[in-house]
Amino acid sequence: MNNENKSQNKFISGFKAHRLMSLTALLATLWIIFLKMLFEPTFFDGVTYAAVAQNLASQPQSFWQLTYTETIFSNFVEHPPLFIWLLHLAFLLPPLPFPPELCFNFLLLFCILILIQKIWLAAQVKTTPHSSAWIPITFFLLTPLLRESFSSSLIDNLICAFNLLTVLLLLSCHNASIKKVVRTCVFVGVITFLGVLAKGPVGLYPLLPCIVVPFFFPNQAIRRYGLFLPLIVCLFLLGGLCLQDNAYTYLSQYFHQQVIASLLGSRSAATDTDWGHLYLLQRLLTQDLLFVIVLSAFSIVVYKHRGEKPNKQDLTASSFFFVLGALGTLPLLITAKQWPFYNVPALPFFIFSGAFMVKELFESFYLDIFNQRILRRISIIVFFLCVGLWTNHKFQDLQREGVYWNQWYDFFERVPKGITLETCTNLKRDFSLHAYAKRFGTVSLFLKEGVSNFHLTNSTCEKPKDATLLAKGPRDYELWIKHKSNP
Repeated sequence: MNNENKSQNKFISGFKAHRLMSLTALLATLWIIFLKMLFEPTFFDGVTYAAVAQNLASQPQSFWQLTYTETIFSNFVEHPPLFIWLLHLAFLLPPLPFPPELCFNFLLLFCILILIQKIWLAAQVKTTPHSSAWIPITFFLLTPLLRESFSSSLIDNLICAFNLLTVLLLLSCHNASIKKVVRTCVFVGVITFLGVLAKGPVGLYPLLPCIVVPFFFPNQAIRRYGLFLPLIVCLFLLGGLCLQDNAYTYLSQYFHQQVIASLLGSRSAATDTDWGHLYLLQRLLTQDLLFVIVLSAFSIVVYKHRGEKPNKQDLTASSFFFVLGALGTLPLLITAKQWPFYNVPALPFFIFSGAFMVKELFESFYLDIFNQRILRRISIIVFFLCVGLWTNHKFQDLQREGVYWNQWYDFFERVPKGITLETCTNLKRDFSLHAYAKRFGTVSLFLKEGVSNFHLTNSTCEKPKDATLLAKGPRDYELWIKHKSNP
């Protein structure tokens, strides 16, 4: 009887310990990435999408008629419109203390972390006494590209959510009836359709788990219906959508201007590294997955030293997620036409793969610490001390520099909304400037002289003649007004 009580107490202790740690990891990830959101977004693409979404919310436009500025991309067909439409819903909310896109990013991040926790449990087919979801969530936080990506409004974040939702649905079909598998496959087809409507061919990624799942988690129903049924549903919905004239026109323009141009090589990527076209592989090995690789290698050494190896279930899950991540990354390595954040939808699967490799080691190590009162208290103090110091450092930066959106709002406040500013030729390729001008100044930029009394320059431009400096802004930008006119 005493042994049963001890075993039950150990079970309850382990469950509470891992649940507490999972909650702590979830809150820490949300808090740290939220503070990162307060600074300038890493990628100006997110500001561009926010500017288009702002236009959609403020002007009577349709789902298929998106505009960026009056001077460039007045017909915005860089991507299918679903993500922009979802983002514009945030701009329809009542005024908030933070920019609408930041609230949208935070909500999407929260949903993805919940999906990670659910997938972590679903991939463990056997019943487990506790949820150690803090392991993949912590790995997520320690992956640089994911922290950067989720501080910006990027379409890849939405595709990442679609991929994770698909994997969760398929894993939940283990030992399920044929009817449930068929319903799940239909739903996966709808998710794939939404993915295509958000990012074109890249949105087909949810079809990959349908192919891979049966090889690692045997299920004859998924093997039978998993690929062709979601594909048929997706094609059926796309075909029905293209019967609308506006949808067909928009998608055909997108296909010719973006997809074909990318395949022909007219849309290049950042390959200015020693690895050339394998820059993405370099980024994965030296930055994004470095932490996961080191811990996985460490776990292998420890297992070798102990004469043990991970259990078969964890090895199966690790292999499954590694294949999913590799299949998502391989097309980018072959074409070499994408930027690093295009690999965001595949990164969580690499994280799952590494997390399952170290699962048993981390669980036993953590429980040893948790069961030792002194070590537990020291660990808690160290954790909150580190988070507190980092938070204090960020708040000091905020007090010194201010949040990025206020800097841009203050810079453009002297310019009437809706006008066009002149810029110098050197700023022709500075698309981030167009993004910030439209998003926070509601103004457009033009590269010809004589179209406006206002002139925008930086250190690479010649100062305009017969003009007065109105304001200095971020990145050494300066706003001038010509003497012959009044602001």
